[in-house]
Amino acid sequence: MTQLANPPVIEVVLGVQFVTLPKLTSGHYGRYWSQHLEPDEWTETNDAGPLPEQFELFDPRPVWGQPQVSWMLSGPEAPRVMFRSADVDRLIQLQPNRFVYNWQRRGAGYPSFQRVFEAFERYFVRFEEFVRDRKLGTVLPNQWEVTYVDHIPPGELWRQPGDWHTVIPGLLPPTPPGAGILDGVNGEWHFNLPDRRGRVHVAVGQGAADKPGGEPALVMRTTVRGPVGEAGVGDWREGLELGHAAAGKVFFAVTSTAAHVVWGKKA
Repeated sequence: MTQLANPPVIEVVLGVQFVTLPKLTSGHYGRYWSQHLEPDEWTETNDAGPLPEQFELFDPRPVWGQPQVSWMLSGPEAPRVMFRSADVDRLIQLQPNRFVYNWQRRGAGYPSFQRVFEAFERYFVRFEEFVRDRKLGTVLPNQWEVTYVDHIPPGELWRQPGDWHTVIPGLLPPTPPGAGILDGVNGEWHFNLPDRRGRVHVAVGQGAADKPGGEPALVMRTTVRGPVGEAGVGDWREGLELGHAAAGKVFFAVTSTAAHVVWGKKA
């Protein structure tokens, strides 16, 4: 697979959604933390509201302009807990129907999808064992998700929003003559994977500067999500691998050759 020596990625998120575990309560989060996470490595914890349950839908007659995804707003009452690593570049998020692992850039370069995937697998398998050992039920995945967040500051590739089409020509055309000076973009694109095994969602907009006093950056968020089971992939591992591959294909398809050179494209 094509790779970049210096990719603009600042965050990678891998997640698995599963059938709600009604017996999993806030008290179990502490046991999982103390018994299955390294105490010197995972040093902080915070509560947050639960993420809504999501399912990709593939209606044979899609309504244009409406993303084909379902949100179940009646989520579990137990909160989402977030465990952060001591080096603050990794995050585990847990709730009764979701397990999420984040890598966030904090100076060091992107460690590769394989390393992020291996970390997710290690901690998610421990969670499955914890649920089984505590007789809390069975973890039954129904959705997988992969997200990449790319942060492209002004500089060699662009100076003003009107230049963004030179970075992502597959998504943005040049500003039409006479339209004035482009001041910003906020857009979404959605692509179905073959055999409807998932869907790619790409969102582009202007984000915060990566350093104090810096100029806002072009931000591209690519999320690939799909079902597990009869309607999709065989298991969550296959889904995350599929999502990684699909995100990479879309990224290279919509970004420019000039950007690939700057980021150190290699075969």
